[in-house]
Amino acid sequence: MTAVVSDSTISDIFSGDLNTVSAQKIAEQRFLAETLEIANEQPDIQRSILIQPPRDLSISAAETLLNSLQQATTGKWIQPVPYGTVATATPTAGVSSTLAPYPASVSGNELQTLPDVNLIQSDLSELQKIIAPPDPYQSEFNAAILRSVSTQWRDQSQAGEDYQENTKLYLQSLLGSVTLLGKPNGVTLRAATRRPFRSPSSTACRKA
Repeated sequence: MTAVVSDSTISDIFSGDLNTVSAQKIAEQRFLAETLEIANEQPDIQRSILIQPPRDLSISAAETLLNSLQQATTGKWIQPVPYGTVATATPTAGVSSTLAPYPASVSGNELQTLPDVNLIQSDLSELQKIIAPPDPYQSEFNAAILRSVSTQWRDQSQAGEDYQENTKLYLQSLLGSVTLLGKPNGVTLRAATRRPFRSPSSTACRKA
């Protein structure tokens, strides 16, 4: 496994909202100054720097980061490259490769509901076993599962849990509506819903 360490000094420039013009300009100037200084330290040696935006990157901070990259690229002291290029580059000599502990502030925003996602997926698999194709539920529930683990819920944990719980309860209600009928009664599947219902006028029979 290859671990790539980001430059925390540069990455921290874009933390926060940066929702004012002055804050955006200060961040841009800091980024240009930091990257230019790194480029001038050893101008004859090509070095790679990984910039990791914060997980809660705001729109204004993202726009500021983009503008900063464009200005530095125009100035020709940096050149954006794909992540794979950085991952395969020769490590800079003398730079510590020790990983810092995972911040508690970050782990507190992680999704805590993956076990519930597994339960929903398990129930969906059971439902698919008893529904004749074409399955009217699979695509909708797959989309709901993906939506429930979206990073959009990171700062709305309760809303995310409520959404996932409602998805699970609805799926369980569908499973609960499926019943096995006894031999004396016929079973008919409705074409639209694929749910079984009891037909009072029909009687199941079997030839000897």
